[in-house]
Amino acid sequence: MKIGCLGAGGMAKALAGKWAATHEVMLSGRDADKTRAVAEAVGASAGTAQEAAAFGDAVVLATRWEDVFTAIDAAGGPDAFAEKIVIGINNPVSIDTFLTTRDDGQSLT
Repeated sequence: MKIGCLGAGGMAKALAGKWAATHEVMLSGRDADKTRAVAEAVGASAGTAQEAAAFGDAVVLATRWEDVFTAIDAAGGPDAFAEKIVIGINNPVSIDTFLTTRDDGQSLT
């Protein structure tokens, strides 16, 4: 399976590092140099958000929750995810309390 990952931070690195052993993985991030370094460290490839979304049979949204909609737009908008498995690993939670930080108490999805 091909997995595209929008994000190249800690969670993306951890997941891609496991998945790259048995799948093709492409990371994308806002900082191209950082993204290449992370991809190289875990045995993945690096690309733009559009390239990662097009590449993956599954696409992981591994951004901060505040950035998820910007990442979707950078990938080409909602149509870039048509017919793909989409895994969102971003919810608005406090690192200290693990409770939602949204005023309405809801998750992002």
